[in-house]
Amino acid sequence: MKIEGTGIDGMTIELKPLDHFMENNLFVRAGQWDYERVTYDYKIGSSEKNITYYIRILGYALEGDVDSGDAILKLNTPLLGKHYYPHGVEYGEQEGFPDSLVERAFHIVKGVTEDIKSFHIVNSVKDIMKEDVTFSKPEDDLKEVSVMMKKHNLDTIPICDSEQKLVGMVTAHDIVLQGFAEEKPGTTKVSEIMNGDLAFVEPDTSIDEAKKLMAQHNVRRLPVTVNGNLVGVVSLDDIQ
Repeated sequence: MKIEGTGIDGMTIELKPLDHFMENNLFVRAGQWDYERVTYDYKIGSSEKNITYYIRILGYALEGDVDSGDAILKLNTPLLGKHYYPHGVEYGEQEGFPDSLVERAFHIVKGVTEDIKSFHIVNSVKDIMKEDVTFSKPEDDLKEVSVMMKKHNLDTIPICDSEQKLVGMVTAHDIVLQGFAEEKPGTTKVSEIMNGDLAFVEPDTSIDEAKKLMAQHNVRRLPVTVNGNLVGVVSLDDIQ
């Protein structure tokens, strides 16, 4: 029978944290060879002879594949089944499950649901990003930007146009090496040295993806954009 109302059906989550939460809640992942599907079972003993009950939670890959461990899964409505030795497990409504067992199964699955919800609370950039962002404009000069970065203790600053659309990034490294080390005056426009090859994230970007992007571009801060407009910033300190 279906275990309704737990909130788990339709949830999406990456395979590795899902494995962790299932193991913590005493679910065992089936060892079948399958690229698109994953199955977890929870065994409930019974005083009835040759009878064992199982809670089964299935997930299907939306992206990636299960075998390589990089899948993003969507979970189905969990099932409560009765195992008849030696015939196998039946999941039909007609199996006549005791009310106490159904209630117990509901709360077991609910525990997994709450773990996944807690994970999602801090699993995307929007949950940790800072929305009060200091940024500069392309027409600002190097001296102005340097003062601004010192005032706010920044090593990187976004550059936005008059409509707050992100057009570039400047680091303290850029100002020193491409600005003053090249004997450019303090009145040089920041647009002359800014980096237009942008690494950025969106509010729904996962924290893991943001960390990977920081590592790839060797940066500690990433601008957060919606339709190209700057809406926040996320730093490695925020993530850690």
